[in-house]
Amino acid sequence: VIITDFLKKLTQAPKKIIYIGSSGIYGHHHGQWVDEQSPCHIESLRQTQRQSAESQFDDYCQRHHIPCARLRVAGIYGQERLPLDAVYAQAPVIHPHEAPFINHIYVKDLVNILAYLGTDIIYHVILNIADGTPTPMGALQQQLAKILKCPLAENDYFEKIWSTASPMKKEFMSQNKKLNIQRLLQILKPSTISLTPMNAALTEILKL
Repeated sequence: VIITDFLKKLTQAPKKIIYIGSSGIYGHHHGQWVDEQSPCHIESLRQTQRQSAESQFDDYCQRHHIPCARLRVAGIYGQERLPLDAVYAQAPVIHPHEAPFINHIYVKDLVNILAYLGTDIIYHVILNIADGTPTPMGALQQQLAKILKCPLAENDYFEKIWSTASPMKKEFMSQNKKLNIQRLLQILKPSTISLTPMNAALTEILKL
């Protein structure tokens, strides 16, 4: 409803639309690689809402003959989005062999990508936005602990961590996939943008 009202209030069509959505729309893919043609396994209200938002923007852009980028963004981390409390509390993480894959994007890289997509380049695509290096859930927490020279958290079983997880964490735990970003890399090729490895990004964030 909000998107519908927003589009109705536009007095003229913009030059392009960039919709920042979520890679959570793909759902559970059992740890397999997922590209922009992969099916979306819709199992929750949030996924349904994401799918509806993408469709509304796509329909609007097709009617007005303007490009539309529907971005499926991985988990964003940055200065205000780090699991510091979990590191200091040594909150248990899932055994790597049981852990679902999590995809990340450093917020600075995301900003650079958005700025580039906002230039005069033309595209009409779904686009996975991630750093291209999926890691087992908990890897970011453990890497952060190493940089901070804190004790590493102990590993625990998936079922035990699931039993006390928040609804948001359960959503991440139940959507095991690895995002293929070849289309993103192709679009970025003419630019000077590079994707920051997690260790370098965390080190940079902690110096800010």
